[in-house]
Amino acid sequence: MTETEALTERVAKLERQNRWFKRATGAVVVVVLAAMLMGQATQPKGATEKRIVEAEEFRLVDKEGKRRGMWRVMPDGMTLLALYGKDEKARGEWKVLPDGSTGIRLLDKDEKMRGVWAVFPSGNTSLTLYDKREKIRGVWAVHPIGSSGFSLYDKDGKA
Repeated sequence: MTETEALTERVAKLERQNRWFKRATGAVVVVVLAAMLMGQATQPKGATEKRIVEAEEFRLVDKEGKRRGMWRVMPDGMTLLALYGKDEKARGEWKVLPDGSTGIRLLDKDEKMRGVWAVFPSGNTSLTLYDKREKIRGVWAVHPIGSSGFSLYDKDGKA
């Protein structure tokens, strides 16, 4: 396999993964919107005051009482939406940090980080992919001035 074919194959694989990340992000947005809509209560006839539910943490559990989701404000001010598998292990997280950075982390069945999509206050955006040892294997970055960069790394972390 030539170097060009190998690079073409890697780019195709990253494009497939990027489509998967977009679908996962869409699913997270749908879940958040659904949670918000489920929290809306209709006013009794003749009521004039608004009903507001406030909390530092919301927990989502399945019918057996197992943790499946959590939405909370952390002590440092970070907002976290976490989704869990049937085994109660974290599989995805959406974070908004106090500095305004936003990130979506995707985790494997062993709760190891496999992908991160981040947007920073500077306007930089990145998609970072990790192997099962949580070593960076690929980074795609887009800068606010319009330039972008793409790096692939081998199993030893060499570009």
